[in-house]
Amino acid sequence: MPGFRPFAIAAALFAAFAPPAGASQDAGLPGSFLLQPAGGRGAALGGVYPALVSGPDSAFWNPAGLGAVKKPELALAQSWLLEDTGHSFMGFAYPGWRGIGLAGAYIRQAGDGYERRTGPFDAPRSFSVGSEAFMASAGRKLTLAGLSAAAGLTFKAVRQFVDDSSGGGWGADAGVLAGPWRGLTFAITLKNLARPSFAVLSREITYPSGINYAAAWSGRLSADLDYSAGFGLEKYERGGADLSAGAELAYKGAAFLRVSAGPDGLASGAGLKAGNYSLDYAVFLNDFAPVHTINLGVRFGITMDELENYIKRGISRFDRQDAARLAGAYLQQAEMQHKAGDVTRAVKTLETALLWDPADEAISSRLEKYRAELDDKISGQVIERTRALAGQYYARGDFIASREYWAGVLSLDPGNAEASGYIAGIDERLDRGQKDLLLREKAEEAKRKAYALIEEASALLRAEKYAQAAARAKKALQVLPGDAQAKSVVAIAERGLALSLEKRLGRAAELCDAGAYAKALEVIESVLGDDPGNKEAAERKRICRAALAPSITEAQRKALEKTYYMAVDSYLKGDYTAARGRVGEILDADPLNDSALKLSEKIDAAGRGRR
Repeated sequence: MPGFRPFAIAAALFAAFAPPAGASQDAGLPGSFLLQPAGGRGAALGGVYPALVSGPDSAFWNPAGLGAVKKPELALAQSWLLEDTGHSFMGFAYPGWRGIGLAGAYIRQAGDGYERRTGPFDAPRSFSVGSEAFMASAGRKLTLAGLSAAAGLTFKAVRQFVDDSSGGGWGADAGVLAGPWRGLTFAITLKNLARPSFAVLSREITYPSGINYAAAWSGRLSADLDYSAGFGLEKYERGGADLSAGAELAYKGAAFLRVSAGPDGLASGAGLKAGNYSLDYAVFLNDFAPVHTINLGVRFGITMDELENYIKRGISRFDRQDAARLAGAYLQQAEMQHKAGDVTRAVKTLETALLWDPADEAISSRLEKYRAELDDKISGQVIERTRALAGQYYARGDFIASREYWAGVLSLDPGNAEASGYIAGIDERLDRGQKDLLLREKAEEAKRKAYALIEEASALLRAEKYAQAAARAKKALQVLPGDAQAKSVVAIAERGLALSLEKRLGRAAELCDAGAYAKALEVIESVLGDDPGNKEAAERKRICRAALAPSITEAQRKALEKTYYMAVDSYLKGDYTAARGRVGEILDADPLNDSALKLSEKIDAAGRGRR
C-alpha cells in the first residue's frame, strides 16, 4: 500500500526514539523513554539515586523509597530534550499505615512537528510521537536482623503512540533498600520484572528486564554541611552495563549542590528547600544538546521530627508573636502525641504550650480535655488491675477477698455490670455464717477508718485548721452518725471557723484602710481557701486587686512580656535560678501578674523535685 510506508518510517523512528540522558547502548531498547531520569534531584545524581530516593519519584526510581515517606508530597518535573520533545513527570506520595508509603505517578514523553505524506505530491500533515506510563506504587519499612530495610513494588500501565495509532500493556518494577548502616545504604531495583508487551502498527514490542545496583554513603562534614555520595550499576537485556557515580552536598538542609558522571556525559544540579517547598534544577551534558530539568516539590503538614527541631531552636525574639508560634508548634506536637496514644506526654506538652501563650483558649480547652482523658485512662488502669485481682481470688475460691476487690471496682465505676454480677453471684454462694462475718469485717473496717478521721480532725482542730477539721469529722459522722466525739469536733470546728473568718476579714479591712493591699490580699486568699463562697471576701479581693494594679506603660508592658518569655525559656532549660530571678522582676513591677505567679509555682515545684 502506498500510504503505509510513511507510517512504517514513523514506527521505526519511534522505536529508535532515544532520550539524550540515557545510555547510548540502551537507546534503541523498547520503552527507552523510561530511561530518562524523572525529577530534578534524580537527574542530577544519576544511578546512585535509587539508594537515596524517598518521595513521589520513588515510583520511578525505587518503590522501596516510599517506606520513608512521612507526609503527603506532590512533585512536578519537566525536562526539555530534543527540539519539540519534552519529558514530564507528575507524582504524589502519601504515608500510609504501619510504615507503608503509597504513590501514584504519571510520565509522558512526546514530540511534535513530524510530517507525513500519503503520496509524493500530497501536502504534508503533521503528527506526534510519544510514550506515557501510569504508575501505582507501595513501599514499606522493614527491620531485618536489627537493620533497617524497605521493600516496594510498582505496577505500571504503558502506552506508545504514533499519530492516531497506539498500543499499551502492563508491567511491574520491584525494589529493596538496606540501611543506613554506619551511613551506608544499598539498593537493588528490578525494572520490568513483569514486562509490558503489546503491538504498535503491527510491530510487537516487549520491554526488556533490567537491574540497578546502587550504594550511597551519607554523613556530616560539619555542623551545617552534610554529604551523600555513591555509585550505581545498571544493566538491561541486550544492553551493556552502565556504571555511574554521584554526590550531593547539603547546607543546613536548605541548599543543595549535586553532580554525577556516567558513560554518556556529566550531570549537575542545585536545589533549594524552604519549609514544605523545594525547587530542584539539573542539566545533563552530552554529545547533543544539554538536557534541562526543573522540579517543584510541595509537602503538606509537619512531622514530629520537624516539630521537635523547630521547638529545639526555641525562641529568638522573645516577643508575643514568636512565643505564639512556638506555642502553636507545641500544640501540634501534643496533637500528634495524643493521636499516637501517648496522652501523658500530650498533657505535659500542652502545659508547656500554655506557658508560652497563657491566653490561648484553644490550648487551655485542649489541655482540659486531655487531662480528663488522662484521668479516665488512669482510672481505667486501676479498675483493670483491681478487676484482675478480683478474678484471680475468685478462681482460687477465696470469694470473700474476691468480693472486696469487686466492690473496689464498683467504687471506681458504679455502673460496672460485671462487678455487680460477680458480687451478686458471690453473695449467693456464701453461707449465712460467711455473710455475717463479711458484714462484721466491713463494719469494723469502716469504724477504724471513721475513728482515724476523728483523730485527724482533732489534730487539725488543735492546729486551728477549722475547715479541714470539720470536713473530716463530717465524713466520720457518715459512718458513725451518733458518735459524740465527732459531733463535738464538728461543732467546735464550725464555731472556730466562723470566728476565724470574722477575725481575718476584720484584719483584711484594717490592712486595706492602711493601704497595705498586698498583705490584705494574702489574708483574703486564706479566707477564700476555707470558705470559697464568701461574698464579702470576694468583694474585698476585687477592691484590693484594683488598688494593686500598677499603671504600666506600653513600653513597660513589652519589657515585662519579654522578661516573662526569657523566664519561661530559662525554666524549660532547667536554669531555675535565672527563671526565678526574672519572675521576681516581673512581680516587683506587677505583683498580680497571673502568668508570672503560675510560672513561679512551677519553678518552686521543679526546684523541690530536684532537691
